[in-house]
Amino acid sequence: MIRTLVFALLVFFGGVPCVGQNALGSWTAMLNYTRATDLALLNEEVYVATESGVFIYDKRDNSTRTLTKVNGLSDVGIVSVTAAPAHGIVLVGYRNGNLDIIRGREITNFRDIRNSTLQGDKAIRHVEPGPQFIYISTGLGIHAFDPERREVRNTYRITATEDVSVNTVSVQNDTICAATDAGLYLASLNDDLTIFSNWHIDLSTPDPFGNVRHCVLSGGNKVGNFPDASPPGLYAGRPDGTWESLLAASDIGDLRRTPGGVILSTTGSVQRRGPGGEGVTANFTAYNGITARPNASLSDDAGIIWSADNDNGLVRRDESSAFEFIAPDGPGSNGCFRLTLAQGELWVASGAPQRPGVWRNGYRRDGYYKYSGGRWTNFTRDVMPIFDDELFFDIPEVFRFPGNEERLMVGSWYSGAIEVNDGEVTAHFNEENSSLTGSDYTRSDGKEWIAASGFSMDDNGDLWMVTVRSDNPLSVYRSDGTWQNFPINTTRSDACIGQTITRDGNHWIAVNRQGIRVFDPEGENTRTLIAQTGNGGLPSNEVYAVTEDLDGTVWVGTADGIGVFFSPFDIFSQNPSDARPIIVEQDGIFQPLFENQLISCITVDGANRKWVGTFGSGVFLISADGTDEIHRFTASNSPLLSNIINDVAVDNATGEVYIATENGLMTYTSDATAGGFQNACTTVFPNPVRETYSGPVTIRGLMRDTEVRITDVRGNLVAAITSAGGTAVWDAKNRNNERVATGVYFALSSDPDGESTCVSKILVIK
Repeated sequence: MIRTLVFALLVFFGGVPCVGQNALGSWTAMLNYTRATDLALLNEEVYVATESGVFIYDKRDNSTRTLTKVNGLSDVGIVSVTAAPAHGIVLVGYRNGNLDIIRGREITNFRDIRNSTLQGDKAIRHVEPGPQFIYISTGLGIHAFDPERREVRNTYRITATEDVSVNTVSVQNDTICAATDAGLYLASLNDDLTIFSNWHIDLSTPDPFGNVRHCVLSGGNKVGNFPDASPPGLYAGRPDGTWESLLAASDIGDLRRTPGGVILSTTGSVQRRGPGGEGVTANFTAYNGITARPNASLSDDAGIIWSADNDNGLVRRDESSAFEFIAPDGPGSNGCFRLTLAQGELWVASGAPQRPGVWRNGYRRDGYYKYSGGRWTNFTRDVMPIFDDELFFDIPEVFRFPGNEERLMVGSWYSGAIEVNDGEVTAHFNEENSSLTGSDYTRSDGKEWIAASGFSMDDNGDLWMVTVRSDNPLSVYRSDGTWQNFPINTTRSDACIGQTITRDGNHWIAVNRQGIRVFDPEGENTRTLIAQTGNGGLPSNEVYAVTEDLDGTVWVGTADGIGVFFSPFDIFSQNPSDARPIIVEQDGIFQPLFENQLISCITVDGANRKWVGTFGSGVFLISADGTDEIHRFTASNSPLLSNIINDVAVDNATGEVYIATENGLMTYTSDATAGGFQNACTTVFPNPVRETYSGPVTIRGLMRDTEVRITDVRGNLVAAITSAGGTAVWDAKNRNNERVATGVYFALSSDPDGESTCVSKILVIK
């Protein structure tokens, strides 16, 4: 009877829509997969490495899947991916010496190299499977790794001085060859390789004591890449001890053994050669007209060449010279500086100046990206030539005009701003056709250096922006197409790095290391706020974030924590209020909130809570008044890709929190959505709550601070909760902290005034 009832209820509740929702507290990595750096082949799968993730292409069904910190990888900064077929594993090496071991769907982390007490460069440069051990090349020597026991059995320091860095290792039969920055060394696997005298330098090479970037043992030959030889390039050491020049090239980036010979990748070409490096069997510099930029290549038993390309992801080249490009959907790069959310669409500015503090050009040419409807559209130099042709790089911000999803204003930290309509540049604004002004520095094309950022629109539909190191750094682009700029008590040595327009119409402008300028456009008055009592009371003059919350309070993030203006409306009065710190208690000590922390951004969610990004300490979620820490996410306690946070944006319709880190973009599903004007209770997730689900149940579509009472069908109170913004969270437990029994439950919602109520049904299966 009970099973019949549950089945009937499942049929009834099965129609409840919950498409597109992520579970509360879940993470997603939104990474680029076209900038491939390395690849490996195991059975019928190709493993492709990017800096922050790996994707796997299955040749049998042409499917792809991704691996990141969210679903198994332990780190970012990937430098190698290597297959060890004899052991049925793939090894992912990291810049810090970390190592992940993939066996099927299982991933094991090996951190002994990273955590070792040895001093020096621990970065994994190359991994070579041998008959017994897997040899790992680092700046500390060669680590002989036992994949079965998951331990380093020995570390080989191949010279008496112990200061030789190993670039790559090659093993064939009982011979091991080490390409180092001080020559080519060989040894027998039958000897004790911990004794440096058992390693012998090959003095017959074209550069005996110089850098050897790669060396491969192949068919009785030694094929090596000597970048400092004369001429630099590919050489082959023959069994008789002589060396032959095969290819003059200074840009060989990868060389490896492949079925039937060797294969190499240069900056713009792939060559497959015979066993001794002779006899080119395949050679291409483009993929059907698309420039090749391979970082690594290999060839399989069928003769198909696979390349990890810097622009095109995984490239497949068959025997008929036909090419195929393979990569999961993602942004144009992992560069993400500032985020803009507008009506459910996310716009990502790829990057701009170096910060904190210096704000110099980073010369990033990656354009900008749009995420909408679960898909990415990338506006890069491949589709927008202005990013190459007119020196338009370092994009700090993208502004989308309200009511027109295809009209944008895009800034550059070098070349002013462009207006884009339907993906086409319709205007390029600089000193010649706008009020934008730059510094005394002149660009290479003779125009002024203009860094345009900090876009905000006022209630009149006029777009305001600030520029760097100019006499009149605040400009307005009016809705009628006219321009005007204003002085705001700055000099040409000051860098205006961002602005916020508060609800009273005032402009709060952050000036690098010079505090804040507040500008009143009605009276054209300016007030300077600095780190001095009576003149602003900021925690520091180095300001990075200015944000107005839902109560009209202005929060300021600086290089020394946060200051809050509780009465920003009196900023132009005779006695304006200073910023005040939020005092919190930690271990019995009272101190200012985020004291000594470099704050990069402050974003308000639908519950008026604050998401606080930092330069080096991860991201925090604090209560509306700042006194309680709700979450702190770091790279060590969560899937967060980096502790350096550039920006945070919150979609108050869904609760999705977008986090821009220095290593890529992530999302976290939060429990706070914007409160509505009345309780709709339109969404319950998941519903039904199945017996295998142990996470929270979310009720969305509520007013802010709504009280939700959970009852059973008899009206008995099971739980009482209050919404955070427009979302309430229930743990499917009763007041005794026990999971409720199988059945239908009612969520009775009422706003604080008791005027807006509704009822939602929830099926729980125990």
